[in-house]
Amino acid sequence: MAHYVLILAAGIGSRLNNKTPKQFLELRGVPIVFHSPRKFHEIDSSAKIYIGLPKVGGANWTQLCSKYNFTIDHSIYSGGQTRLETVFLGLKKIHQEHRIAQHDIISIHDAARPFIQTNLIQELTNTAKKTGGAIPVIKLKDSLRIKKRNCAKDHISKNRDNYIITQTPQVFHLDKIFKNYTRLFNDNIDASLMGLFDDASVYGLFHNYPPLSMIEGEESNIKITTQLDYILSEKIYQFLKREK
Repeated sequence: MAHYVLILAAGIGSRLNNKTPKQFLELRGVPIVFHSPRKFHEIDSSAKIYIGLPKVGGANWTQLCSKYNFTIDHSIYSGGQTRLETVFLGLKKIHQEHRIAQHDIISIHDAARPFIQTNLIQELTNTAKKTGGAIPVIKLKDSLRIKKRNCAKDHISKNRDNYIITQTPQVFHLDKIFKNYTRLFNDNIDASLMGLFDDASVYGLFHNYPPLSMIEGEESNIKITTQLDYILSEKIYQFLKREK
């Protein structure tokens, strides 16, 4: 049973308001993009790691790896215009380069989540092997409201206990998630209209697969999206080091 890993690092990070895409900014002297592959390699040195990069970001990749002594065996590919397209291109590349067995698994992870811990990776992969898919989730802490336009009661409160936040890595049987991604793109389905924003939503789209297992995620497993996230990332790093 092989373990494949997709690290999604093809975005431009526009919400960070920095000329350098966020995945290439340094965290503790190392680009953010290098942190999570090392975690996956630590938990499974045989994992086949693929990193999706911006079309203009791959030219200096070799020099970047050399500069920061990133020697983990991996493959790179050019990502797409959206997150889902980057996942699909990565899945296609894996299928082109490997003979996929029925119960091979794939972990799909955002490069902008550098604080993923090995114990969570292990729990997700072990569970996905048995059930077909596993995702990390955390509870909402803030109040949740829906704003509707042209409505006298334009703010409608929702019970936050009925909602969860999904994180990555999201782990699946590779053959199952690839079938759904292939149909999604071959049928030219508008993902945004269908409310498809992560891999778990694609997994449950077409086939009657077993329900995804939901594993308790980690508050520290944030996605660095804004300038404040990046500023706080140093504090999170220090906190996690103290916890070990």
